[in-house]
Order: sequence, then structure tokens, then C-alpha cells
Amino acid sequence: MIRGLRLLSLLFCLQPLQSHLWAQVPAILITTKGDTLNGFIDEPNATQALRQILFYPTANADNPQKFYPRTLQTLFFQPTGSSDTLGIRSIRLDDSYLFGWIAENGPLQLIEIGQKEKINGKSTLKWRYYLLDSNTTALPDEIQPSSFRRIAGRHIKDHVRLYKDLNARMYEFEQRRELVAEYNRWIRAGKPANTWTEENGNYTLKEAPKPSIQAKKPEPDLSHSPIHFNLEAGGYLGLGIIQYDEFTFNTIGLRFSTPGPGYQLQLGANMEWNKRLLIRAGLNLSAKGLRVSYPGKIEVDSTTQIPVQLTETWNMTYLGGYTIFEYHQNDFFVGGGFDFTFHPFVKKQISESSGSFQIDQQDTLLFKRALNQFDLVLSTGFSLSDPQGKFRIKPLLTYHLPVQNLLEFVDPIGVITGLNQYPLAGISFRLGVIVDFKLK
Repeated sequence: MIRGLRLLSLLFCLQPLQSHLWAQVPAILITTKGDTLNGFIDEPNATQALRQILFYPTANADNPQKFYPRTLQTLFFQPTGSSDTLGIRSIRLDDSYLFGWIAENGPLQLIEIGQKEKINGKSTLKWRYYLLDSNTTALPDEIQPSSFRRIAGRHIKDHVRLYKDLNARMYEFEQRRELVAEYNRWIRAGKPANTWTEENGNYTLKEAPKPSIQAKKPEPDLSHSPIHFNLEAGGYLGLGIIQYDEFTFNTIGLRFSTPGPGYQLQLGANMEWNKRLLIRAGLNLSAKGLRVSYPGKIEVDSTTQIPVQLTETWNMTYLGGYTIFEYHQNDFFVGGGFDFTFHPFVKKQISESSGSFQIDQQDTLLFKRALNQFDLVLSTGFSLSDPQGKFRIKPLLTYHLPVQNLLEFVDPIGVITGLNQYPLAGISFRLGVIVDFKLK
């Protein structure tokens, strides 16, 4: 008992030290609101993905303030035991904000972002590289070995000699830091004239190299793929509009409507290419319905018939699948594809307006069976991501145009012909939400 109390007392005394297990270093932070903060941070580890920054107004202060990529713009700090200055900044990639290391700072920034990925069951830190014009609000451009000269050339083309050296392969992907550092020195020097002589091909004298902002990192893995896979789940509520041949059906007094809002649930996955194109596929559970009113007669006996107004209601629940293609531009997207459903579960009912007669609930007078559905789908919406980039929410509006009739028509009196060849389809507009769960 006494031994247990001693252990509890020791834990209580050590509790204030929990939040200071990491080394703290002085730092200057600039928030997305433009505020500048001076204080201390837990020293970031370059071998781990950066998800949040803990800021302390004074050394060893309690209750640090948490900053995420959406709330912190830039920070600079000096690592323990070093006189170098390292920088971290937030950049926007499509619908996500991520922290990245500033490998080269200046008018043109080279940003390096480390993300954990599982390869053969082992968690590995993989690096992605971006060029960002710090004087504009443009989005960063990702550079890879295959696209380095094309993308980097777009940023440095005003420096004629450097641009020519790049295209002459004097700078390869491995020399990306040297290229950005030299371009920034030229900008800081006021963009001296791009003069040269035919004899030695010398374009402006190069300045002596200056130390650049660099962080000690593992060797980069250049096999990064632009393709990512995500799980997704979605739900919709929709308003249906019954489409039919008005002249033919109204000739015999039919009036169509929907019994109420429909719904659809989806569960699937998507393949994302370069943060722009998504190919979505999965399973769905959807509901469609139809209500039709028409005049009829009830036989009381062999000589007596009473006219009544009958209402026939069909509620159909389908299992099926979908394939949708989406193109994303910043936070907005448009899409199109196919929605197919089959094996409907049907609930049908017939009633008459006065309630004086009992109608067989399993009977039907106008329709024989529900048909499988095949819809063309158009969609548009926008996407929102959480600060840590683990998932994104996509509210959207879809338009479903069916190419298949809802029900197969039955002619109960044998004199109305050709009705089954006219469209009887359920167009629908649906509001929904899709949630993507990103797989690392």
C-alpha cells in the first residue's frame, strides 16, 4: 500500500514535465492572420511527417498553443547546437494544407514535404518536392525527375543563361537546390543583364555561393507515384420527377407523381491522379418510387358497378453500383458517369379514394414488375479537407437521367396498345455528401 502511494506521488510530481520531453528551441511564427509570434517550439524532427506545431510563449510554459497548416503560415528556428536557420511553411495542395520544409528560401522557394507511407507493411517517410513563387498567391508546382526541366523552366525563364543551362542538362533533378539558390541570388542582385559572349558563353558572373536553408533529411525516395487510393462513403436525398408520354397516358386518365423523396447510400473507393482526376466506383443502395391515380370501377354484383378513383403506389429499393469520373480544380469539381441498380425489393399498394372497399394489397392493375435501372449521372460540388489531410468532405448536387423504364406496363382490358414502348422514367435531382478517407 505504502509502495503504491509513493509511486503515485512520484507520477504526480513528474506530471508538469510531460509536455517538455522534446527539446525546445527559439522560433518566430507568422500566422495565417498575419500575426508574428516570438517564443519557443518543440524542435521538429525532419524524419517525421509534420502535422502540428506546439508553440510556447516562454520556455517550459504549460498549455502550449497548437498550430496546424491552416492556421500557421511560416516559422523559422535554429536547431539545437547549430547556427543555421531552418524554415517551415504551410502550402496548399488542391483541397489540403500541409507543412513543408523550406529547403531554399527566397522569391522562389523549394519546399520539401515528408509523408509517411506503408511499403511492404513498413512505414516509410517519402518526400515530395515543390516550387513556389513566394511573391504571388499561385499554388505550388510539384517537381519530379520526369517533369523537372519543364516546370522549373517555367519559373526561371526570365534568367536567360540559367534557363539555357537547365535545358542543356547542366542542372538535373538532383541539383534542384543549386538551381533555385542561384536564381534567388540573381533576383536579389536586381536581375543584372543577361549578357554573354560567343567565345566563352559566360552569362553574368555567378556570385559566390551562400548558405541556404537546409534540413538534415534521409535520402529522398524518387519513386513517388502521382496515384493515390481513397475509401469513400456517401449519402443522398433526392426529388424525383416522373417522365411519361403525356398524350397517351392522359387519354385514359392517368396522373403520375412520386410518393416522396428518394435516397441513395454509397460505399466504395476512388483512384486519384495528380490531385485532379478521380475515378470513383463502388456499391449503392437506392430507392425510387411512383404513384399513379386513374379511374376504375368496382363490381358490387353482376349488374351493379360503382366508379371509383384508384391510386396505385410502388416503392422500390435497389442494390447496384456506380462508376463516376470527377475533375477537381482547387475546391470545386464536376463529374459524370453511370449508376446502375438491379434486383429491386418492391412494396406496392392499391387504394381507392372513398375507403368503402377493401383492395387486395398485393394486386396490381397497371404494372407487372419493376425493371432494373441504368442512369446517366452528372454532378458538381466542392470539397473541404481536415487540417491534417486524413479525410475530405464533398457536398454535391447530382442529376440522374434514366435510360430505362421504371415499370413494365400491363393492359388490364386488352384494348390499349403500345403503352409499354413509351417512356415511364424517374428523373431525379439529389443533394448529398461524400466523405473520402485517405489511405497513406
